[in-house]
Amino acid sequence: MTDFPLVSVLMTVYNREKFIAQAIESVLGANYKNLELIIVDDGSVDESMKIAEYYTTRDSRIKIYYNEQNLGDYPNRNRAATYAKGKYLKYVDSDDFVYPDWFTVMVDAMEKFPEAGLGLNRFVRNSENSGPFYYNSEQAWRLHFFQRPVFGASPLSAIMRRDVFESLGGFSNIRYSGDLDMWLKMTSKSGLVITEHPLAEWRSHGDQEKEKGADHYLMTGRLIEKKYLEADACPLKATDRGAALRLVYISHVLKILMHLKRNKISTAQKLKKAYGISWVQIINTILAKLKYGPNLYNKLQRKNLGNSI
Repeated sequence: MTDFPLVSVLMTVYNREKFIAQAIESVLGANYKNLELIIVDDGSVDESMKIAEYYTTRDSRIKIYYNEQNLGDYPNRNRAATYAKGKYLKYVDSDDFVYPDWFTVMVDAMEKFPEAGLGLNRFVRNSENSGPFYYNSEQAWRLHFFQRPVFGASPLSAIMRRDVFESLGGFSNIRYSGDLDMWLKMTSKSGLVITEHPLAEWRSHGDQEKEKGADHYLMTGRLIEKKYLEADACPLKATDRGAALRLVYISHVLKILMHLKRNKISTAQKLKKAYGISWVQIINTILAKLKYGPNLYNKLQRKNLGNSI
């Protein structure tokens, strides 16, 4: 890579005093130096911003902004993006951190494939070749729906061309699942690049949005997929679109069965209502599990057996 375009690193903050120092230091310690770190506070009442302000005395690339009122997760992500000047946007949440070569690897991948609006870093390597791998819109959607759900990646995994992000109006205000919505929206308009390096650490703790709204997260994700598969902008051919929709429906039922097995009756009822699943469909899926054995969904993906249920 002969050019080093500016990357706007966006860090939204709400009461993350335990983790924010490590998050900031991971960005400042990156091998890639043409960065700006934009930190936007969403009304923290702990010591988070005192810690962040300390780092502004050490590195002029850091800029801090304060919201007058709490916006919430995705609206604050959009707010942070309005301050960005870089060619690329990269979110690093204030409770996560990146390894030193994250930006070097991912910017190089994006520069090699300028037709891609979105780059995703897979934390677990799935092949001996770590990429980068390029997929056009149709290939990206086939990968997600028929091989592995790459659009389940969090913003920590992603790098985006700012012009594509802005042209789509930023994240929709879909709590817990705005990233899935954005990845589908972006890849319906542009290509996707994937690298398979473990380049970052996503921290799991009880104070995260996903943890707080686990039931809601389960209800929205597959409904978003259904919405985009039924939209005119869906890049899949009609036969593939139909097969993907059937797989999404089957995944709905499997989620319900999983919660019934764990005796989480209330959650199962919520999912059944949200997905509009009948008991007949549930029974048919149980019979399919008996017929095809364990890992039903993966088998249906590989063999395209979704239309047999």
